[in-house]
Amino acid sequence: MFEEDYLSASSEEVEKRMKKRGVIRNTAKAIICLETKEEFRSARDVKGIGTSGITSCCLFHSGKITKLKERVFTAGGFHWLYKEDYASFPEDKIQKILNSTKETCKTCLKERKITRKTKEVININSNSVYASVKEASVQTGYNADSIREACLNKPHTLFGEIWLYGDEYSRLSKDDINKMLSNLNKNSFKKIICLETGEVFKGATEACKRYVSTQPACIGTCCSGSDPSRLTAGGVHWMYYNDYLKATPEEIEAKLKTRQGQKASKAVIKLETLEVYASVKAASAATGLSEKTIRYSCTGERKTTPKNGHWMFKEEYDKLTPEEIEKRLKVKRKGHNRKKVLCIETGVIYGCLEEATSAVGGCPHSSAISKCCKNPETTYKCYHWRYFEKEEVA
Repeated sequence: MFEEDYLSASSEEVEKRMKKRGVIRNTAKAIICLETKEEFRSARDVKGIGTSGITSCCLFHSGKITKLKERVFTAGGFHWLYKEDYASFPEDKIQKILNSTKETCKTCLKERKITRKTKEVININSNSVYASVKEASVQTGYNADSIREACLNKPHTLFGEIWLYGDEYSRLSKDDINKMLSNLNKNSFKKIICLETGEVFKGATEACKRYVSTQPACIGTCCSGSDPSRLTAGGVHWMYYNDYLKATPEEIEAKLKTRQGQKASKAVIKLETLEVYASVKAASAATGLSEKTIRYSCTGERKTTPKNGHWMFKEEYDKLTPEEIEKRLKVKRKGHNRKKVLCIETGVIYGCLEEATSAVGGCPHSSAISKCCKNPETTYKCYHWRYFEKEEVA
């Protein structure tokens, strides 16, 4: 400031000027407790209560905080206000602040109402009317979120029942409701049954309420049989109710004997001899081949060799035609067509690369001779090598 202005200005004006310039910080504001009417120079003078809580409470009641996440009604169980706001507020407003709680505070929210409207929920199948989704969940036992999703999204079904909000139900005619019910009967919810207890459920989600240790996806996989390793869910066996009615007592008993972690044994057949074995393990014990070799041959993960033979699961073999079986027998393993090798210096013909390397004292799995065959100028063990063609026999 100019010296003349400084001398003519009051101390308050100088202080305000310095605050705007950032020369000095804002001084602490005096606060007052509305319950006890005690006054404090600042929030720091209040012992036993955090300063941030008192400051937030004062800002909120004064209307300087409008975000719902930052609502602070009390600090230390008391209502607080800045002294300057307390002097300007009428008694009615202060009384409303004192009556405010965490649930409702109309004065502090500046006439912003935080009320969640509840909608009527109707179950068309039973013609039951519920005041809210929560009430429907309590009376039916269904999850509240599941009921809400059924009311919002088409086809408005949950466990084979149709759920609608009351306002949407009032817009529908009787013909529309009958169509919804007829479509529901066409696409009925798949019922499931627990084989051990004989309990029938409307769906996998309802079954999970009884068997808490499992999930709906696991029960569905057990019923459909899409994963052979998934035999039980929650320690019990499951089937679709329609499949259960069609199944024979022997099939149900066989399914009950299986346990989680046990793979159902499948019969296998050797195509060369047409010998059938009850399982891969039995075939391994009879032929001396490893279970891994037979299983890989059955699944097609590895192509077989003449020594090991061709293997298939019996149920897959019964589905094939004679032509398809012949094609399967003609499949040869990669590398089975071994090329003969000729040593140029000695004129000896070897049946394969491994035989040639062993004859000259090299490593049986070495690829050195193969490199010599591709590049005639190179040598291995002081010999030149090349592949022997069948036409050279004549």
